[in-house]
Amino acid sequence: MTAAEPLAAELANWRDTIRRFLADEMEPHYEKWEKAGIVPRERTCRS
Repeated sequence: MTAAEPLAAELANWRDTIRRFLADEMEPHYEKWEKAGIVPRERTCRS
């Protein structure tokens, strides 16, 4: 196993997490936000 292999797996997991977040939390509201020209702060600053 090379040093890069665990990092590649971690990066793939991170990308999957980001994709799921965008699909679940952002995409359903895209058209409304695009029309309004703004994304609500509570969607972008979630803790």
